[in-house]
Amino acid sequence: MANSKHTAAEASRDPQAWYLLGVAALQSGTLEGAVQAFLRTVELAPGSERALSAAEELAVAGARSGAERILRRARALNPHRADLRDALVTLLIEDGRERAALAEVAAALAVEPDDVSLRLLAATAYDRLGQSDHAIDELVSITARHPGHAEANRRLGTLLAEKGDLAGSIRCWRQVVAQAGAADHEALTTLGRQLSLAGEHAEALRILYDVAATHPALASAQANLGMALLAAGRNPEAICAFSRVLALDAAWPHPVRAVRPRHAASG
Repeated sequence: MANSKHTAAEASRDPQAWYLLGVAALQSGTLEGAVQAFLRTVELAPGSERALSAAEELAVAGARSGAERILRRARALNPHRADLRDALVTLLIEDGRERAALAEVAAALAVEPDDVSLRLLAATAYDRLGQSDHAIDELVSITARHPGHAEANRRLGTLLAEKGDLAGSIRCWRQVVAQAGAADHEALTTLGRQLSLAGEHAEALRILYDVAATHPALASAQANLGMALLAAGRNPEAICAFSRVLALDAAWPHPVRAVRPRHAASG
């Protein structure tokens, strides 16, 4: 059956036939056969979305180098497709090859220095390398041009907080909240906690009280409020908040633990 499929594909210039042959080869464990079929698919239809699908199929199957070959060949045929470029860089980062990813990003940024997705990928690679200062630089370059960019501000706010720059982190989280609104209780909570750490107790408590009121059954919201109240020196209110946490925890269904029978000691 596999041979007949291969013969049919060879006789055809139909990229879909080659793609299906690649899938069949992958399912049978013939990884190199799958790669070759997928490469033929890309060459026959360089502008299609099959390159991304083929690379994903190979990556999921553990054939990461094969996925990279597919993406590099597709990029060579479509040098201006950002989705192929980003997929390749993402693959390299996921494989722990951050420096190779950064080399790809640097080459692309030389042509498109304002590309946001490239800057985000560079920040990811630098962060994974432990080079948070470089990651921050990449994210700052995005927010300088796009002050309300949600993902860049989230990531930048987190990194700045880790560096101890609470003022910078708060600026970022204000932008996130301004874009997301009250629906994003996690962003509001983060902003409230950062304000509390910075000593901006009045605003922090206003935000965290609102979150706790909007999500009364969320124990973490009550706990965050309690911590902020303690930081503000409002101990009685903090005790009330923590009491609500205990009440919520007690009401939460807990798995029943099996009780081992106690055996009488032998005399």
